[in-house]
Amino acid sequence: MNTFSEFGFGNGDIVSTEFEFNGCEFRVKGFYGLSKDPYIRIWMGKRVVVISKHGVKIVRKSYNAIKFVVGFAGGEK
Repeated sequence: MNTFSEFGFGNGDIVSTEFEFNGCEFRVKGFYGLSKDPYIRIWMGKRVVVISKHGVKIVRKSYNAIKFVVGFAGGEK
């Protein structure tokens, strides 16, 4: 299972955690899990810029959003 604990603007809550498992995902209010890899995610329109210790990645999504979050990823990669 992967976890993504995020702090910022654009998600339903200022602090939330997303869990991914077997192709399903769900988000809950609050900080949960043993997340440790920090990242910054800037989402404008359908493009998302992710900055992490693994480098900079631009991802295209299927829907529009505006978000700025600082997060911590954990779990399987």
